Amino acid sequence: NRSNLEIIIDILKVCREETNKTSIIYKTNLNFLVTEKYLNILLNKKWVEKTQNTYRITSEGRTFLIKAKEVSLPFEPN
Repeated sequence: NRSNLEIIIDILKVCREETNKTSIIYKTNLNFLVTEKYLNILLNKKWVEKTQNTYRITSEGRTFLIKAKEVSLPFEPN
């Protein structure tokens, strides 16, 4: 199972390019309800923005993604 941080990182990575919810679901291997929950969190934190039916990472989201990857690096297997 992935941690909350790993799920957030995965979604933010997918959203580096403008994408729709279905693509996020497939690329992150999450179900609809979990994806919806995390997208709402990311929208509230302004790490992702929604335009019509697509999502894209914001500059704040990029900053968080960089920091989150730095924090999670020591824990990744070799």
